[in-house]
Amino acid sequence: MRERGLVVAIHENEVDLAMSPSGDCDSCGMCSGTAGERVMEGVENRIGASLGDLVDIEIDSASHLRAVVRLYLVPVTMLVVGYLAGFLLAPWLGFDPDTVGAVTALSSSAITFRLLRRAGQGNQGRAEKPRVHAIIARGCDGCDSGL
Repeated sequence: MRERGLVVAIHENEVDLAMSPSGDCDSCGMCSGTAGERVMEGVENRIGASLGDLVDIEIDSASHLRAVVRLYLVPVTMLVVGYLAGFLLAPWLGFDPDTVGAVTALSSSAITFRLLRRAGQGNQGRAEKPRVHAIIARGCDGCDSGL
């Protein structure tokens, strides 16, 4: 998948990009920020993009799919597993199954989100990092970038 962004910060061999993602890319979770203003951090910069450059980035489709699975499928699965565990254990403990199921569902989902966030803060590996594919325009800081 290819997207376009404006270089807003440079960190050694990586850049941060201001993005206006397309519909395919809009909900993958690789960008941070609000719907109107997205920033993709830590984009690999092997071709020497500079501050203010308009660039094309390439995101590996398999990496995109892994991000979607991590952000949606894993927490929802843990929500269901947590509910079932609480629902089945509650009668043995002498509590209401629905209440214990709801508490364990929310707890397991919250723990999963925390673990995923902690794992995501580490190095995700080269295969998962988006990278600058091409420089479209140099020093495009004040121009109409068409993002």
